[in-house]
Order: sequence, then structure tokens, then C-alpha cells
Amino acid sequence: MVLDLMLGGDLRFHLDRLGVMPEEYVRFYAAEIALGLNYLHSLNIIHRDLKPDNILLDERGHAHLTDFNIATTTLGSKPLTSVAGSFAYIAPEILLKRGYLTSVDWWSMGVVCYELLFGKRPFRGKSNDALQQSILHDKLAFPSQHKVSAQAIDFIKSLLTRDVNARIGVGKQGFSRLTSHPWFTGLDWEKLRLKEIDPPFVPDNKKANFDPTHELEEILLEDNPLKVRKKNTKRGVGTTYSENMGPGISGIDQTEQNPEQQMMEDKFLTYDYSRPEDNERRRKQAEQRHWAQKMNKTTGHSNRKAGGTYKTSVLDYLNQKPATPLTAADILKLEELARSARANAGMIEIKHQNMLIQVIKKLEHLAPQKIVIR
Repeated sequence: MVLDLMLGGDLRFHLDRLGVMPEEYVRFYAAEIALGLNYLHSLNIIHRDLKPDNILLDERGHAHLTDFNIATTTLGSKPLTSVAGSFAYIAPEILLKRGYLTSVDWWSMGVVCYELLFGKRPFRGKSNDALQQSILHDKLAFPSQHKVSAQAIDFIKSLLTRDVNARIGVGKQGFSRLTSHPWFTGLDWEKLRLKEIDPPFVPDNKKANFDPTHELEEILLEDNPLKVRKKNTKRGVGTTYSENMGPGISGIDQTEQNPEQQMMEDKFLTYDYSRPEDNERRRKQAEQRHWAQKMNKTTGHSNRKAGGTYKTSVLDYLNQKPATPLTAADILKLEELARSARANAGMIEIKHQNMLIQVIKKLEHLAPQKIVIR
């Protein structure tokens, strides 16, 4: 499969750095996302996982849909009943299990627009059960401290209505209703479809528009041919990291913790709503620790006395005989990670930046002889 190269990063990356997005940005992205969804629906395809993480910007700033892992096709008007999607963006009709069609994508788009404008999601809960009840029953409310036009509020309300038949975008005239909404007054939809309208935001192509922590973990330690080999790994030692749960931290020295304590610290991060400054400090410490663990694994320098120390590093792997082939994509991605490491000194300790750069220098030395095009 060949896909277009998207250098502008995803909307989650940019939202995390901006906090909230200007209404002009959100209006533009909403229009382009709507065009994409309408095209998919015309082919009887339901995306089912629309969220900021799955909306990529190209180098010019145009929005594109990605991640079709749980997308599905519909057979005429026969509804689907399977529960699929990212919980916070799932439409009520999916949770009710009474059957659904393309309407679920328009609900998800409403959640995305709300999140981009206000920096938080419209329905929240401390557990999946609480979140489900919020999606099914809570009244839609808008923060008063953010200045957003009445047209934008009305558009989001028209997407986040639990009445599927009244939801904008749904039905034979649904997309026509959407394009005629007052929020899009003056927008030339045909020019937008042809990408003849300049985006309001152009990503900086001199910077890495992605999270280097996540990319380093994914490229070096999971899917990349340069796999780190573990020796004497004990059960219960490791780091769990996901969209909803970051790595844990503790004031206890990690070298003194047993595997069970380490597992608990890695899986749970305390959050105190009454002390936001402590939460921010813990978050930064967690990011530092996450980087430290990954870089220790990557370079073979571990500070843990407990089991699970990595005896073989990426550098050892590159030095092995016979030499292991590298793809051109491997080299380019790793070089980008090195540049990002230099640029993000606030989140990555200098020693870890230097470790990553050491790996890159070795790659640069070997690249001419070891790159394989495939």
C-alpha cells in the first residue's frame, strides 16, 4: 500500500501545544473533514474512529483522514451493531447497540470540533461506565470563558444531537444541510475540494511535527528492524503507555523497587485536582522517566538493579557481523528523531539526546553500505 506523505503532524500534536485552536482553524478543518467523510460515506464506508489523532496535516496545512483499522463497509441500509471506536468519541447509537450507519462519524466530528475549540471533550467520566452515562444522558454545555461565535456553537449542537435523524450530515440531504450552515457562509466548497483555498495554518517544515517520545518507542523498540534484545527479563517489569494512561512516577529510587512495585508505579499516575502545580511537575517527571527508560533500553545503559536490564543495545546490533540491512526509511526516521531530540532539550535530558545522536552517527557511517531499498 502506498500512502501520501504527511509532514504536518496530527491535530492531537498541535492541540497539545496550542491548548485550544482559533475558530478560523477549526472551521477550515471541519469543512475539509466533512468533505472527506462525505466521500467515504458515498462509498458506503464508515470510519468509526474519527479523533484529532487520526487527522493529519500535509506540509501545506490541509487536513486528511487516516487510520482505517476499524473502518467498515455497509450493505445498503442494513445497520451495524458492533461496538467499535475510541470511547470518548463514540456516538450514543453505538453504545445503545440498536444499530447504526454513517451517523456515528458526524457525532465524532462534533466531539472533535468541540475539543479543538475548547481544549476538552464535551462528555467526560472517571470510568468507562461514567463516560458512557455522560454520552447517553448529559446535557451539552459550552465553557463561557472561551469566545466562540454563535454559529460555531450551533454547528456543534447540530452534530452532537442524540436524535440521529436530526443530526446534521445524516440522510440524503444531510451533507447539503451541512454545507449550507451559517458557520460556513462564504466558503467555496468546490475550491476547498480542489485544495485551492490556502489553509489558515501552515506547519513549520523545519521542525518535527510529532512527539519524539512516542516515535522513538515505536521505531526503535517495536516495529523497526533494529530490535533490542532482552536478556533475563522478569515477569512484571516494564512500562505501560497509552493515550489515556501515562507512565507512573514515584519519589522512591527505582533501583530499590521490586518488580511488583515497579509495575504499579509504571501503570498508575496519581492526579490531585486540588494541586494542579504538583500534577504538572509529576507529568514532566513522568515524561523524563519515560525517555530515560526508552533511551536506556536503546543504548544498553541501564540504571536498574532489578531484572529486565537490556544487555544488547542498538549500537551492538549495528556493529554485529554480518551487518544488518537498513532501509532508507529507517535512516530518515532516525535522523528526524535526532533533530527532534536536539530541539526538545526541555523534555529530554542532555545525556539522552547524546545517546540518540550517538546511534545516528553510527547509522550515518554505515548507511551507504547498508541501506536496502524495499
